[in-house]
Amino acid sequence: GEAVTAFLERIRAPIRQGLTRVVRWIVTQARRFMTAARSAAGRVAEWWRQRKPFRTAGGESHEVYFVGDERNPRPMVASRDPQPVETRLDRFLAEANIANATARKRNAIPLIGNTRTALRANADAPIVVTNLRTLFGIFDDPSTPRVTHYQPRTASLGGDTVGVGMTIDWLNHKWANETHPGSTPRSGAQSKLMSMLETDPGRSSPDKYIRGHLLNHNIGGVGDAANMFPITGNANSRHLQSTESRVKRWVDVPANWVFYEVTVDGISSRLVPGEVEVTQNYVNATINCRAIRKDQDGTELENYMTAITSTYRVRNNAQVFQVR
Repeated sequence: GEAVTAFLERIRAPIRQGLTRVVRWIVTQARRFMTAARSAAGRVAEWWRQRKPFRTAGGESHEVYFVGDERNPRPMVASRDPQPVETRLDRFLAEANIANATARKRNAIPLIGNTRTALRANADAPIVVTNLRTLFGIFDDPSTPRVTHYQPRTASLGGDTVGVGMTIDWLNHKWANETHPGSTPRSGAQSKLMSMLETDPGRSSPDKYIRGHLLNHNIGGVGDAANMFPITGNANSRHLQSTESRVKRWVDVPANWVFYEVTVDGISSRLVPGEVEVTQNYVNATINCRAIRKDQDGTELENYMTAITSTYRVRNNAQVFQVR
Protein backbone atom coordinates (compact mmCIF):
# COMPACT_ATOMS: atom_id res chain seq x y z
CA GLY A 1 0.00 0.00 0.00
CA GLU A 2 2.72 2.43 0.87
CA ALA A 3 4.43 1.81 -2.45
CA VAL A 4 1.22 2.44 -4.34
CA THR A 5 0.55 5.64 -2.40
CA ALA A 6 4.03 6.94 -3.08
CA PHE A 7 3.62 6.15 -6.74
CA LEU A 8 0.31 8.05 -6.93
CA GLU A 9 1.80 11.08 -5.21
CA ARG A 10 4.58 11.19 -7.76
CA ILE A 11 1.96 11.26 -10.57
CA ARG A 12 -0.30 13.89 -8.91
CA ALA A 13 2.47 16.46 -8.33
CA PRO A 14 3.15 17.37 -11.99
CA ILE A 15 -0.59 17.25 -12.77
CA ARG A 16 -1.29 19.77 -10.00
CA GLN A 17 1.51 21.99 -11.27
CA GLY A 18 0.16 21.81 -14.84
CA LEU A 19 -3.38 22.63 -13.74
CA THR A 20 -2.09 25.60 -11.76
CA ARG A 21 -0.36 26.97 -14.86
CA VAL A 22 -3.52 26.50 -16.95
CA VAL A 23 -5.69 28.26 -14.38
CA ARG A 24 -3.24 31.18 -14.17
CA TRP A 25 -3.24 31.52 -18.01
CA ILE A 26 -7.06 31.50 -18.08
CA VAL A 27 -7.23 34.15 -15.37
CA THR A 28 -4.70 36.32 -17.19
CA GLN A 29 -6.61 36.09 -20.49
CA ALA A 30 -9.90 36.76 -18.77
CA ARG A 31 -8.50 39.89 -17.15
CA ARG A 32 -7.20 41.11 -20.51
CA PHE A 33 -10.57 40.43 -22.13
CA MET A 34 -12.47 42.28 -19.43
CA THR A 35 -10.15 45.27 -19.68
CA ALA A 36 -10.61 45.41 -23.46
CA ALA A 37 -14.36 44.96 -23.14
CA ARG A 38 -14.63 47.79 -20.62
CA SER A 39 -12.54 50.03 -22.89
CA ALA A 40 -14.66 49.17 -25.94
CA ALA A 41 -17.85 49.73 -23.98
CA GLY A 42 -16.57 53.15 -23.00
CA ARG A 43 -15.78 54.00 -26.59
CA VAL A 44 -19.21 52.85 -27.81
CA ALA A 45 -20.94 54.72 -25.04
CA GLU A 46 -19.13 57.94 -26.01
CA TRP A 47 -19.17 57.70 -29.83
CA TRP A 48 -21.06 61.00 -29.96
CA ARG A 49 -18.06 62.77 -28.40
CA GLN A 50 -15.73 61.80 -31.23
CA ARG A 51 -14.69 64.15 -34.04
CA LYS A 52 -14.20 62.76 -37.53
CA PRO A 53 -11.85 64.82 -39.70
CA PHE A 54 -11.63 64.34 -43.47
CA ARG A 55 -9.95 65.99 -46.41
CA THR A 56 -11.36 66.39 -49.93
CA ALA A 57 -9.45 65.53 -53.10
CA GLY A 58 -8.81 69.25 -53.55
CA GLY A 59 -7.08 69.48 -50.16
CA GLU A 60 -9.85 71.17 -48.19
CA SER A 61 -10.08 70.05 -44.53
CA HIS A 62 -13.44 69.43 -42.81
CA GLU A 63 -14.70 67.67 -39.68
CA VAL A 64 -17.90 65.89 -38.62
CA TYR A 65 -18.84 66.06 -34.94
CA PHE A 66 -21.92 66.08 -32.72
CA VAL A 67 -23.48 68.63 -30.39
CA GLY A 68 -25.94 67.81 -27.62
CA ASP A 69 -25.72 64.54 -25.72
CA GLU A 70 -25.82 60.87 -26.57
CA ARG A 71 -29.60 60.78 -26.32
CA ASN A 72 -30.04 63.63 -28.80
CA PRO A 73 -26.85 64.11 -30.82
CA ARG A 74 -26.97 66.67 -33.62
CA PRO A 75 -24.47 65.99 -36.42
CA MET A 76 -22.45 69.02 -37.50
CA VAL A 77 -19.85 69.61 -40.17
CA ALA A 78 -17.16 72.23 -39.75
CA SER A 79 -14.69 73.91 -42.04
CA ARG A 80 -14.68 77.68 -42.28
CA ASP A 81 -18.41 77.84 -41.53
CA PRO A 82 -19.73 75.18 -39.07
CA GLN A 83 -23.28 74.10 -39.89
CA PRO A 84 -25.60 71.15 -39.22
CA VAL A 85 -25.01 68.40 -41.77
CA GLU A 86 -28.67 68.60 -42.84
CA THR A 87 -28.25 72.32 -43.58
CA ARG A 88 -25.21 71.62 -45.71
CA LEU A 89 -27.09 68.95 -47.63
CA ASP A 90 -29.92 71.44 -48.25
CA ARG A 91 -27.43 73.95 -49.59
CA PHE A 92 -25.79 71.40 -51.86
CA LEU A 93 -29.19 70.38 -53.22
CA ALA A 94 -30.15 74.00 -53.92
CA GLU A 95 -26.88 74.54 -55.85
CA ALA A 96 -27.44 71.37 -57.86
CA ASN A 97 -30.90 72.53 -58.92
CA ILE A 98 -30.10 76.02 -60.20
CA ALA A 99 -30.42 76.58 -63.94
CA ASN A 100 -26.70 76.94 -64.69
CA ALA A 101 -25.49 74.16 -62.37
CA THR A 102 -22.69 72.08 -63.84
CA ALA A 103 -23.40 68.51 -64.89
CA ARG A 104 -21.18 67.30 -62.04
CA LYS A 105 -23.35 69.09 -59.47
CA ARG A 106 -26.61 67.91 -61.06
CA ASN A 107 -25.34 64.33 -61.07
CA ALA A 108 -24.67 64.59 -57.31
CA ILE A 109 -28.39 64.91 -56.45
CA PRO A 110 -28.86 61.13 -55.79
CA LEU A 111 -25.76 61.13 -53.55
CA ILE A 112 -27.22 63.99 -51.52
CA GLY A 113 -30.41 61.97 -51.01
CA ASN A 114 -28.51 58.82 -50.05
CA THR A 115 -26.43 60.75 -47.52
CA ARG A 116 -29.52 62.24 -45.94
CA THR A 117 -31.12 58.78 -45.64
CA ALA A 118 -28.00 57.28 -44.04
CA LEU A 119 -27.67 60.22 -41.66
CA ARG A 120 -31.23 59.82 -40.38
CA ALA A 121 -30.86 56.05 -39.97
CA ASN A 122 -27.54 56.22 -38.11
CA ALA A 123 -25.77 59.54 -37.62
CA ASP A 124 -22.54 57.70 -36.78
CA ALA A 125 -22.51 55.59 -39.97
CA PRO A 126 -19.09 55.74 -41.74
CA ILE A 127 -20.84 56.21 -45.11
CA VAL A 128 -21.95 59.68 -43.97
CA VAL A 129 -18.36 60.93 -43.73
CA THR A 130 -17.42 59.17 -46.99
CA ASN A 131 -20.29 60.82 -48.86
CA LEU A 132 -19.62 64.23 -47.31
CA ARG A 133 -16.02 64.02 -48.49
CA THR A 134 -17.28 63.56 -52.05
CA LEU A 135 -19.97 66.24 -51.81
CA PHE A 136 -17.65 68.87 -50.36
CA GLY A 137 -15.21 68.08 -53.16
CA ILE A 138 -17.94 68.75 -55.73
CA PHE A 139 -19.53 71.85 -54.20
CA ASP A 140 -16.95 73.55 -51.97
CA ASP A 141 -13.48 72.80 -53.31
CA PRO A 142 -11.87 75.78 -55.05
CA SER A 143 -12.67 75.63 -58.75
CA THR A 144 -9.94 74.29 -60.99
CA PRO A 145 -8.40 77.30 -62.73
CA ARG A 146 -9.14 77.33 -66.45
CA VAL A 147 -6.50 78.80 -68.74
CA THR A 148 -7.62 80.15 -72.11
CA HIS A 149 -5.47 78.77 -74.93
CA TYR A 150 -5.44 80.74 -78.19
CA GLN A 151 -3.54 79.42 -81.21
CA PRO A 152 -3.54 81.31 -84.55
CA ARG A 153 -2.20 79.90 -87.83
CA THR A 154 -0.91 82.10 -90.63
CA ALA A 155 0.20 82.03 -94.26
CA SER A 156 1.38 84.52 -96.86
CA LEU A 157 -0.96 85.92 -99.52
CA GLY A 158 -0.31 88.82 -101.88
CA GLY A 159 2.86 89.73 -100.02
CA ASP A 160 1.13 90.03 -96.62
CA THR A 161 0.54 87.75 -93.67
CA VAL A 162 -3.02 86.42 -93.38
CA GLY A 163 -4.73 84.28 -90.78
CA VAL A 164 -5.73 80.88 -92.14
CA GLY A 165 -6.83 79.22 -88.91
CA MET A 166 -7.55 79.84 -85.25
CA THR A 167 -8.31 77.63 -82.28
CA ILE A 168 -9.27 78.91 -78.85
CA ASP A 169 -10.24 76.76 -75.86
CA TRP A 170 -11.67 77.76 -72.47
CA LEU A 171 -12.78 81.09 -73.90
CA ASN A 172 -14.94 82.89 -71.36
CA HIS A 173 -16.44 86.27 -70.50
CA LYS A 174 -13.49 87.51 -68.43
CA TRP A 175 -10.84 86.66 -71.03
CA ALA A 176 -12.78 88.27 -73.89
CA ASN A 177 -13.71 91.44 -72.00
CA GLU A 178 -10.90 92.02 -69.50
CA THR A 179 -7.80 89.90 -70.08
CA HIS A 180 -7.64 90.09 -73.87
CA PRO A 181 -10.03 92.70 -75.31
CA GLY A 182 -10.32 92.64 -79.08
CA SER A 183 -10.04 95.44 -81.61
CA THR A 184 -11.23 96.46 -85.07
CA PRO A 185 -8.80 96.10 -88.03
CA ARG A 186 -5.62 98.04 -87.33
CA SER A 187 -4.43 100.70 -89.70
CA GLY A 188 -1.90 99.40 -92.22
CA ALA A 189 -2.54 95.71 -91.58
CA GLN A 190 -2.53 93.75 -94.88
CA SER A 191 -2.33 97.04 -96.82
CA LYS A 192 -0.43 95.53 -99.77
CA LEU A 193 -2.90 92.67 -100.17
CA MET A 194 -5.99 94.85 -99.84
CA SER A 195 -4.63 97.34 -102.40
CA MET A 196 -5.03 94.60 -105.04
CA LEU A 197 -8.69 93.92 -104.17
CA GLU A 198 -11.91 95.85 -104.56
CA THR A 199 -12.66 97.59 -101.25
CA ASP A 200 -14.92 100.46 -102.42
CA PRO A 201 -17.58 100.91 -99.71
CA GLY A 202 -20.06 101.86 -102.43
CA ARG A 203 -19.94 98.42 -103.97
CA SER A 204 -22.55 95.78 -103.12
CA SER A 205 -21.58 93.15 -100.54
CA PRO A 206 -20.55 90.37 -102.99
CA ASP A 207 -18.46 92.86 -105.02
CA LYS A 208 -16.12 94.20 -102.33
CA TYR A 209 -13.66 92.87 -99.78
CA ILE A 210 -13.22 93.50 -96.09
CA ARG A 211 -10.62 92.21 -93.63
CA GLY A 212 -12.63 89.58 -91.79
CA HIS A 213 -11.69 88.54 -88.25
CA LEU A 214 -11.23 84.84 -87.62
CA LEU A 215 -11.80 85.45 -83.90
CA ASN A 216 -14.45 88.17 -83.68
CA HIS A 217 -13.29 91.42 -82.06
CA ASN A 218 -16.18 91.30 -79.56
CA ILE A 219 -14.83 88.07 -78.06
CA GLY A 220 -11.15 88.96 -77.84
CA GLY A 221 -10.05 88.94 -81.49
CA VAL A 222 -7.38 91.52 -82.28
CA GLY A 223 -7.43 93.31 -85.64
CA ASP A 224 -3.94 92.32 -86.75
CA ALA A 225 -2.79 90.41 -89.83
CA ALA A 226 -2.58 87.03 -88.06
CA ASN A 227 -6.30 87.16 -87.19
CA MET A 228 -7.73 88.46 -90.48
CA PHE A 229 -8.44 87.10 -93.95
CA PRO A 230 -9.94 88.99 -96.94
CA ILE A 231 -13.56 87.93 -97.52
CA THR A 232 -16.48 89.51 -99.33
CA GLY A 233 -18.87 91.75 -97.45
CA ASN A 234 -21.58 89.20 -98.10
CA ALA A 235 -19.54 86.39 -96.52
CA ASN A 236 -18.71 88.61 -93.54
CA SER A 237 -22.42 89.21 -92.87
CA ARG A 238 -23.22 85.50 -93.11
CA HIS A 239 -20.32 84.67 -90.79
CA LEU A 240 -21.67 87.11 -88.22
CA GLN A 241 -25.27 85.92 -88.44
CA SER A 242 -24.66 82.17 -88.63
CA THR A 243 -21.77 81.80 -86.21
CA GLU A 244 -20.25 84.77 -84.44
CA SER A 245 -23.46 86.15 -82.92
CA ARG A 246 -24.19 82.83 -81.28
CA VAL A 247 -20.68 82.45 -79.87
CA LYS A 248 -20.87 86.03 -78.56
CA ARG A 249 -24.10 85.21 -76.71
CA TRP A 250 -22.42 82.19 -75.13
CA VAL A 251 -19.41 84.21 -73.99
CA ASP A 252 -21.64 86.89 -72.48
CA VAL A 253 -22.73 84.34 -69.82
CA PRO A 254 -20.01 84.07 -67.13
CA ALA A 255 -20.87 80.41 -66.38
CA ASN A 256 -20.11 79.37 -69.98
CA TRP A 257 -16.79 78.21 -71.43
CA VAL A 258 -16.30 77.93 -75.18
CA PHE A 259 -14.16 75.98 -77.61
CA TYR A 260 -14.10 77.77 -80.97
CA GLU A 261 -12.24 76.86 -84.14
CA VAL A 262 -12.11 78.66 -87.51
CA THR A 263 -10.22 77.44 -90.58
CA VAL A 264 -9.87 79.04 -94.01
CA ASP A 265 -10.01 76.28 -96.61
CA GLY A 266 -10.06 75.94 -100.41
CA ILE A 267 -8.21 79.20 -100.99
CA SER A 268 -7.83 80.32 -104.61
CA SER A 269 -6.81 83.74 -105.88
CA ARG A 270 -5.81 86.04 -108.69
CA LEU A 271 -3.65 88.88 -107.43
CA VAL A 272 -1.93 90.92 -110.17
CA PRO A 273 -0.61 94.19 -108.78
CA GLY A 274 -0.89 97.31 -110.97
CA GLU A 275 -1.41 95.54 -114.31
CA VAL A 276 -5.19 95.09 -114.18
CA GLU A 277 -8.15 96.72 -112.50
CA VAL A 278 -8.71 95.57 -108.93
CA THR A 279 -12.15 94.37 -110.03
CA GLN A 280 -10.41 91.58 -111.94
CA ASN A 281 -8.46 90.28 -108.94
CA TYR A 282 -10.04 88.02 -106.35
CA VAL A 283 -9.54 85.73 -103.36
CA ASN A 284 -12.05 82.92 -102.86
CA ALA A 285 -12.24 80.63 -99.84
CA THR A 286 -14.51 78.73 -97.46
CA ILE A 287 -14.63 79.63 -93.77
CA ASN A 288 -15.30 76.50 -91.68
CA CYS A 289 -16.29 77.00 -88.05
CA ARG A 290 -16.85 74.70 -85.09
CA ALA A 291 -18.09 75.89 -81.69
CA ILE A 292 -18.74 74.04 -78.40
CA ARG A 293 -20.32 75.47 -75.26
CA LYS A 294 -19.09 73.82 -72.04
CA ASP A 295 -19.52 74.20 -68.31
CA GLN A 296 -16.76 74.62 -65.71
CA ASP A 297 -16.19 70.85 -65.59
CA GLY A 298 -15.73 70.67 -69.36
CA THR A 299 -19.04 68.90 -69.96
CA GLU A 300 -20.30 69.66 -73.47
CA LEU A 301 -23.66 71.46 -73.39
CA GLU A 302 -24.12 72.53 -77.01
CA ASN A 303 -22.22 72.48 -80.30
CA TYR A 304 -22.60 73.37 -83.95
CA MET A 305 -20.63 73.68 -87.21
CA THR A 306 -20.96 76.13 -90.09
CA ALA A 307 -19.36 76.68 -93.50
CA ILE A 308 -19.38 80.12 -95.13
CA THR A 309 -18.26 80.49 -98.72
CA SER A 310 -16.63 83.73 -99.81
CA THR A 311 -16.83 84.07 -103.61
CA TYR A 312 -16.12 87.28 -105.51
CA ARG A 313 -18.02 88.04 -108.70
CA VAL A 314 -15.31 88.59 -111.31
CA ARG A 315 -16.34 90.07 -114.66
CA ASN A 316 -13.82 88.20 -116.78
CA ASN A 317 -12.31 84.73 -117.01
CA ALA A 318 -9.21 85.03 -114.89
CA GLN A 319 -6.57 82.41 -114.32
CA VAL A 320 -6.85 80.77 -110.88
CA PHE A 321 -3.77 80.42 -108.68
CA GLN A 322 -4.02 78.01 -105.77
CA VAL A 323 -2.49 79.30 -102.55
CA ARG A 324 -0.22 76.83 -100.84
